[in-house]
Amino acid sequence: MNVAQIARLALLNVDAVLINGTTNRLYTQAELLAWANQGKEQIETILRQARANYQVSILSSTSTDTRFNRWFYDTASLQFTGTTSNSHELPPNFIALKNIYVTTDANADLEFQYMDPSDPYWISLLKDTNPQRSTIMYTILGERTLYVANPPSATVDCEIYYIAKSPWLRVYTTGSITLTQDSSTLTGASTLWTDDEVSTNSEIIIGQAASVAPAFATQTSGLVYVDPSETYARIATLTSDIAGTLSGTWLTANVAAGTGYMIASRTEFPEEHDHALADYVAHRCMVKAKNWAAADKFEGYWDKHIAKFIADIAQRQFMDVEYAEEFYPDED
Repeated sequence: MNVAQIARLALLNVDAVLINGTTNRLYTQAELLAWANQGKEQIETILRQARANYQVSILSSTSTDTRFNRWFYDTASLQFTGTTSNSHELPPNFIALKNIYVTTDANADLEFQYMDPSDPYWISLLKDTNPQRSTIMYTILGERTLYVANPPSATVDCEIYYIAKSPWLRVYTTGSITLTQDSSTLTGASTLWTDDEVSTNSEIIIGQAASVAPAFATQTSGLVYVDPSETYARIATLTSDIAGTLSGTWLTANVAAGTGYMIASRTEFPEEHDHALADYVAHRCMVKAKNWAAADKFEGYWDKHIAKFIADIAQRQFMDVEYAEEFYPDED
């Protein structure tokens, strides 16, 4: 499910959806999305603890500059020079470093090794005017500062493997779209898909003409309402502010120019656990409504989901290897 479906399911679970499709005015779209992201962060933290290599990203000093949640990152920060500072900024979605190595062929023998800055050898390297360079000692300061005790004397490019945060779950409805039957081309008008960093891990929900977008939390009647039981088209690429493609062709009738839409991001953990996130949002709804009995009920559901989630992830991570036997057809 995408985040709009998750929020809509939570509202259905707490009986906040009226018979005409509108929703209780106590719950706004902004807070539902905020609660969904809070729950997402908790689930992904548990997932990273259970699976050491979950959400690993790779970034090089020669990669294209990137942005994450409105933060710009110059990948040249991962390049080391003999005159550069000992301090290097890591990507804005950085959580933990898994590995770092040199990609410059002439200096491929250089290695990086973690060291606690309280180690006496670290202190000696900082004071040494010509320290050993074959092994670069580093530590991580604060949230995302890579600090080296003995930077390389030559300019080298580096690549890092790191645990990364996933983008915020969000919905996007700016502008309007056009779709053609049996085509995967997605065309926007007055849209800013790349400038506004719309994630490609998303689904598109079609609204109405005259740029009227679908809704999952609204007091306006007569709209197209997000359906938690529906399967929506997935986005493959967003190549510019107004152009993208779907992961498959659009099978239904043409979507006329000027039609409203919603792009809703998906979670990055196994989708069978999206219901856990819906129950987390439902719990927060009941806390806001001061319905403590219902809040406790959904908190219990959440705890059970998390227990199942941990068991499922542990099984996926540590399942025994199964070997396939070679097949030899009978020869007569």
